[in-house]
Formats: sequence, C-alpha cells, structure tokens
Amino acid sequence: LLSQSKMPSLMAISISLGLKAPLQEGDLEAICKGERQSPTQALEKLQALNLTPARLVVIKNQLLRGESAGFRALAVGRHHTWILKELCKHLREQPGTITEEQQRGVLRALVGPTFERLKLSEFAAVLDDRLLLAITEGTKEFLTALDLSHCRLITLSAIQTVVTNCNQLVSLTLDGTSLTRLEATGFFGRVDFLQLPKLKRLGLKGCETLETIRLDAPQLEKVVVQGCKKLCVFEVKNNRLRV
Repeated sequence: LLSQSKMPSLMAISISLGLKAPLQEGDLEAICKGERQSPTQALEKLQALNLTPARLVVIKNQLLRGESAGFRALAVGRHHTWILKELCKHLREQPGTITEEQQRGVLRALVGPTFERLKLSEFAAVLDDRLLLAITEGTKEFLTALDLSHCRLITLSAIQTVVTNCNQLVSLTLDGTSLTRLEATGFFGRVDFLQLPKLKRLGLKGCETLETIRLDAPQLEKVVVQGCKKLCVFEVKNNRLRV
C-alpha cells in the first residue's frame, strides 16, 4: 500500500472506488496508518465506507469461497448481520449447495465482529463448542439474542460458559438441542441454579432428552418446553414466569 504522501487525491480515490461521496482525510489516514494490511485489505476497508447491496452480495460470495478479508473489513455491524442473514436464507432455501467446510469457514469469519443478535441454527451440522465459544467471546458485551436451535453438537458446558460471559442475553433459543440438563455445575460436580440475570425468553421446544431445568432468572417471562417428553425437574427462581 502506498504511503499517504504518494496517494492520489481523495476525490480520485473516491471516483476509482465508485463511492458516492468523497473520502475524508481522516478516512484515508485511518486505513493507511496503524495496522499492517495488504492492498486488498485496504481496498476492502475503503469500499466498506460506502457499501451498496450489490457489494454486500459480492462479499457474501467471497466468504463462501473462503475469502474473509472483505467481511472482516466491514466497519458497520449491520453489514455483518445482513450477510449472515443472507447466508442463512441460502442454507434454508438451497440445502446442500454450501458444503460443511464452507459453513465452517463462514463460522470462523464470525470470530471478531460484534453482533447484537446471532441466529446460528442454520449451521447446526457443523457448529461445535469450540466455534461457538470463539464467536461469542468477541461479542459477549453486545449479544442480546442467541438462537442455537437444533445445534446438537453443543454441550451443556459450552452453554454454561456462553450465558456466564454474555450477561446481556435477553433471548436464548435451544429448540431441538440434545441437552439433558440446563443447570450450573460447581466444584466436585455439585449442581446449582444457572444464572441468567437479564434473560426474558427461553426456547426449549422439542428437546426430547432434556430432564432437568434449574435456573436463577429473575427477569424471565416465558419458557417454551413443548415436546420435552423427559422433563421431570423444573425449578426456576422467578415470580413472573409463564410456561
């Protein structure tokens, strides 16, 4: 990447990139200064300043080819969310056209960007504890809604870690998962109530192996347990709950 002093004018760069408005001095400085990056990565950052729907589709297709630089360069969270929704739609409407390895590549690209809402149920075939923990670690301060429906590779240990770290969670959907318990595990295997301080909605529909629920969730308003045929222990510290 050329140094800022050798760059052509901001207007020329803006026109060459097809931007509707000219770049500001601060935009270019932020891209050229600080971190090491290739010209391709810098170009992606410049283009991310004024993205069109068509450009987002290009980035989505790059992501499917294993090229995540454009996705990671996106500066606005809603762009990450839009691309993820489009990929989920693709998986629903055209099953089998995205390989499991491609799906893992998409999930790896989600490590780092921040999300307020994450719907990962379309990646149920490949989403495991390691990937889930890596994705949520980077967005734990912002995440308010998480959907892991039918993600049967996810274990109780990972769920415990996620809800502890992501303490802004308001909605958690675990429909069709393979959990047998939803509770905290302390020292020497001692069971306890799982702390969910801000959770309002919990989905457990169709969890056919679920036997035990122990939650400390003072804000919880609704739990869906339809189809939980083996459920025999249901303890929730809460005064406003609807089941």
